[in-house]
Amino acid sequence: MHSDNWALREDGYLSTLYFAYGANLNRTNMRERCPAAVPFGAYYLEGFRLVFRTVADIEPVGGEGVHGMLWHITPACLRALDIFEGYPTHYDHWFFEREGGGEVLCYRMKEGGYGVPPRGYYETLRQGYEDFALPPEQLCRAYALAKECEDAVLL
Repeated sequence: MHSDNWALREDGYLSTLYFAYGANLNRTNMRERCPAAVPFGAYYLEGFRLVFRTVADIEPVGGEGVHGMLWHITPACLRALDIFEGYPTHYDHWFFEREGGGEVLCYRMKEGGYGVPPRGYYETLRQGYEDFALPPEQLCRAYALAKECEDAVLL
């Protein structure tokens, strides 16, 4: 993590911005995983799409974008998220510059093909989209792509 990305919040916590697009959109999960995390606001990341590799990931694609949530996270939150995301084995840290300035941390999967997510995992994401009133269409598109690719492999 770049040391210059951390700033002192009004409540005294050191924090940085983190973009969640999957399971960490779910308020209950984030409260358990990162009790000091504070929602900052909805964010639309252009040039990417949501995909499922049995779990959520984003991949670059022109003309699309990913709805998600920016969270203020603390160093303790980052450690908890790294464990949950399987960093650095499964997911990697990835940074992007947000509109209006400032670098944002995000996780991107290191590799993997498309795969349909387990029902419980999908419901966790659906609840997260509902928690923050995000449009659920990208979840449906990501699921359809994973199903289509999985079905093609079985043919």
